[in-house]
Amino acid sequence: MKLSFYTIDDLRLGPNLWTESRFDAVQDALAHYRSLPDDTAKELGLMNEDRKLPLIRRTAMFPSETPGEDALVTGRLTQPPWRGALEVLTAARKCVSALKVRYCLDRDRLVPKPAELPEELRQGGFGPPVVRRVYIATAGWLTPAELKRRFPEERGASSCPLVLKYLTDVHLDDGPRTMELSHWDLRRLEARAGSFAASK
Repeated sequence: MKLSFYTIDDLRLGPNLWTESRFDAVQDALAHYRSLPDDTAKELGLMNEDRKLPLIRRTAMFPSETPGEDALVTGRLTQPPWRGALEVLTAARKCVSALKVRYCLDRDRLVPKPAELPEELRQGGFGPPVVRRVYIATAGWLTPAELKRRFPEERGASSCPLVLKYLTDVHLDDGPRTMELSHWDLRRLEARAGSFAASK
């Protein structure tokens, strides 16, 4: 897969007003990204032919703030044609390392980087997890409906809620249990439950 790279100076301006720059090497794209002001919703990504994949986006940690945190954009990294492409993973790792990324932008949520799945969740857990509450850094525990009401997806690319954990009903081998899960634990259990259902 032949890749090139791009930067956008501020996503808040919209596609008719933002400036997009293109590069052949990730190091050049990183250098240009760093040269852009830190209080803008800037983005660094890669391209293959006419397809684009955002990798890093400057986003606000809290809704009332200006963008101030570089986050790895994970939404499409696991989808074709990017999934499993060594060149894509290498570029993403270089960006994460160079920018000291601490958070990921997954779907419409800012979340801490993944950690290993807890031991008790590595076996079983075939039923789909049910989220009862979501813990937001600025608001505490919210129901999923309240989260959608207070943090609508149309808020924009530069501001997403910082989700720290979920209170979730999980079906383990020894029966149902209510547990606090990280964002990535929840996503893994959702994926595993989907795979199990598909195989039945």
